[in-house]
Amino acid sequence: MSLTIYEALSEAQEKLKQAGILNSFHEARLLLRYALNFSLEKIIISPQVHLTPEQLEKYKYWITRRSLHEPLSKIREEKEFWSLPFIVKAETLDPRPDSETLIEAVLKTYPSREMVFNILDLGIGTGCLIITLLQEYLFSFGIGVDKSAQALEVAQLNLEKFNLQDRLKLIQTSWGEGIEGTFDIIISNPPYIAETERQILSPEVIQYDPEIALFAGEDGLDAYRALAPHVFRLLKTSGHLFLEIGQGQEKAVEKIFEKSELIIQEWIPDLAGIIRCGIFQKAFV
Repeated sequence: MSLTIYEALSEAQEKLKQAGILNSFHEARLLLRYALNFSLEKIIISPQVHLTPEQLEKYKYWITRRSLHEPLSKIREEKEFWSLPFIVKAETLDPRPDSETLIEAVLKTYPSREMVFNILDLGIGTGCLIITLLQEYLFSFGIGVDKSAQALEVAQLNLEKFNLQDRLKLIQTSWGEGIEGTFDIIISNPPYIAETERQILSPEVIQYDPEIALFAGEDGLDAYRALAPHVFRLLKTSGHLFLEIGQGQEKAVEKIFEKSELIIQEWIPDLAGIIRCGIFQKAFV
């Protein structure tokens, strides 16, 4: 059965609305744009255009997935970060706008784009953090580590997408274990959600983001405890750690890193005013 754009969009919006998806019309229209590869303007001015059977099948499949609360990014296998399109898969945490706070902090700390830095990303995931930095610092090099082989496969896809084969190396390991050398910039967005907060997460997160990238023990701090000793060993004397944290964790995280002789230089809020990024240095600098 052939449907027009108007008919397909109306059916899809109602299905998403019944599934409890907020902004059901916007999301139905967005998925229709992607399914047809149409601009928004073309969608608006072409309500009576009929979808081909192939287009309709694809669109209905995507709408069904979204009605089950699968994120748009996982359906499309793409998420924008810092205005760059990153490949995402089920095995990786979606890049979040909150994490752009780390990029802003690095660029503010090191404003010269001509400098040559050694950059380390602990828990690389999709690679969005270190790849973004390497797009800003064109003469710099980096290493990205993750203990998840599946996450590294996605990072490899993004590395190749941005032609960084000669500037970025990927290593499978747990945090900094086995990594040699020292780095000017260490960046990390580790898991920081407490197990006790599992029940308050949205279906989009709890069902479709990998648990290994979300949870960090009963208090949400286990990853920081594991990270801190490695950071002290791997950070240059003049270097900085840029660390993402969860809401309200700054005092606890500061104490953890003080035990490894790393002191906080500044806490940076995200756009919502929540402390999101900590900048650390070695205590004896």
